[in-house]
Amino acid sequence: MQTSYTQDPIDGLPGQISSSYLHKIETRIADGELRAGLYAIAGTSEKSAKHPTSDFTSTPQKALGIVHLDPSYVLPEGATAVVYPDKKAVSIIRTGKVWVKPEAEHPGALPAPDSPVYVRTTAATGKPAGSLRATAGEVRDELKITVTSSTNGAEFEITANGEDLSFTSGDSQTAAQKASAWAAVIDGKDGWSASASDAVITVTHESGFIEVDEGSVGEGFTYQVVQGQGSAIAVLLPGAFFRRNGTNGVSEVELQAFDD
Repeated sequence: MQTSYTQDPIDGLPGQISSSYLHKIETRIADGELRAGLYAIAGTSEKSAKHPTSDFTSTPQKALGIVHLDPSYVLPEGATAVVYPDKKAVSIIRTGKVWVKPEAEHPGALPAPDSPVYVRTTAATGKPAGSLRATAGEVRDELKITVTSSTNGAEFEITANGEDLSFTSGDSQTAAQKASAWAAVIDGKDGWSASASDAVITVTHESGFIEVDEGSVGEGFTYQVVQGQGSAIAVLLPGAFFRRNGTNGVSEVELQAFDD
């Protein structure tokens, strides 16, 4: 008998219908693998569906909807996501409200309620085509460090994303030379990239997110974290909106919401 309950139950799984709101669902044949909760477009043959590719940008008429989660589908052993195989009959949610697991610009971030929906057409590591997000381009944080000290053996202390990026410079170096040497050290750390121009170091992290730890900053330099908008990797879905955020990283998307 269950005697305890979590205060944060899961609202839904990607691809689940989120309410009794009117839905339009149609059956398509998978043109390649299809993953529940991701967006699908018309495939290469009649009545087929596939995840978006770059050509979706110029052929918006191919838009279909979100791959529905079939509760009767038996997952293969060890599977962590519902992936339907090629040629399987799959339900596509064309209109209605459905749970998805959106891409987040930063760890723990979720789309703002009533923000527009974009669908990824360019896949990246851990970010498959068909993922839903709130921006057309990837936002990447950049840490800009400007070296101001030319003191021999200057110690520059800074921690970002919980990692120590500090550096002790050599002697008889200008600020620009110190910046170049410091950038090389940061660039050698796993997940980090850095380059120097004059006395300014530009630092990025593979996650796209940088947070400088409070109280970790020393002297001899200044810094700021700025956001840079990358190239477009997603296209806007007309009439689609993120309506609310749930628990465990899911958000509710409403498709074809023209009549509100």
